[in-house]
Amino acid sequence: MKKVTVWTVVLLVALSGAAMAMGPGGDGWGNSGRGMNDHRGMWWDRDQVTGELGLTPKEIDKLDKLHRDHQHRMIDLREDAKDLRRDLAEYLNGDTFSVSGAREKYKAVDKIRSEMGEAMFNFRIKQREILGTERGAAACTKEAAVGAVRAGTWGSINLGVVRRALVLREI
Repeated sequence: MKKVTVWTVVLLVALSGAAMAMGPGGDGWGNSGRGMNDHRGMWWDRDQVTGELGLTPKEIDKLDKLHRDHQHRMIDLREDAKDLRRDLAEYLNGDTFSVSGAREKYKAVDKIRSEMGEAMFNFRIKQREILGTERGAAACTKEAAVGAVRAGTWGSINLGVVRRALVLREI
């Protein structure tokens, strides 16, 4: 009788742990049931952060849309950059090499890099427009902390993350 009771308790504890790992609407593997547009890991999807910042569902939807649009834009820019870099490499290794042609192709690569940087900057600015000044500054700090935890640098000084948070806080 004791064995049955012990095994029953062990089974219940194991099942309750599995159920808690899944969370509401989740499958236990990081999928929340929101579908392909699930941005788990984005700072605005963390209940603690959204609670502290007082984000409304409408603002979260705006941030989700902004993020989706930004990701689509960055995918296109990365593909363009990849194509331009390949063109430059082929040109540099080709038979019809000229300095002016190489410089022209390099300028195209440099221009797309600049566009990628500008797209990232505009993404950050639009996030700040959605959040406003006070909450935008707090969100930058939260995002830097989340990034530090993800990168495994929590507890050590990650100057890049801190510097980015401070620069964005001043915008």
